[in-house]
Amino acid sequence: MIRRPPRSTLSSSSAASDVYKRQGINAEYGGHCSTMSQDEHMLRALQLSRLLWTLFLFLAGCMVAVCLLPHRKLGNSPETHPAHILGYSAATMALVSFLLPRPAVPPGQRRMLAQYSLVGTGAMTLILAYRGAGLFYKDDGVVSWHMGVYTVACLGSAYCMLQGSRQIPAVSTEEEVGPVAKDAAARKKH
Repeated sequence: MIRRPPRSTLSSSSAASDVYKRQGINAEYGGHCSTMSQDEHMLRALQLSRLLWTLFLFLAGCMVAVCLLPHRKLGNSPETHPAHILGYSAATMALVSFLLPRPAVPPGQRRMLAQYSLVGTGAMTLILAYRGAGLFYKDDGVVSWHMGVYTVACLGSAYCMLQGSRQIPAVSTEEEVGPVAKDAAARKKH
């Protein structure tokens, strides 16, 4: 709930008015105070959207390469075909890339979407690295096409993930902890 100033503090120079203005910013940015303007959020969203479209095309190309190669299992247990993992990840990247630059998406949700896409990319990178290393071990250290495709997909995804992490708007830790945690920290000092 956002508290409003009493009518006597409507002056833009009063300290109470500044507190209420900050509360409005907190509510607008999903509970986190952000030092970035709306234009800066949109610029970063566009940059991240372009990067995710590139990642989508890269993953789609890797998916086609995996589909052209015969499927090799790592063990005897049933497992998901790598093309499904790459296809799901590519579709997710396309959806997030489409949503990020939309003006209707609030900055807090935009940040959450960007983080979700990068966490998904990280998980997919680990799965592909495991598959590539598993095939390398299974083939007694002989490099195969399968391992090459997984390695390229893993390294390309990791690179895009690292580049994308720089585009997510940062929230300073002081603004993120909020007044309750600040009060608790002040009590510990005394």
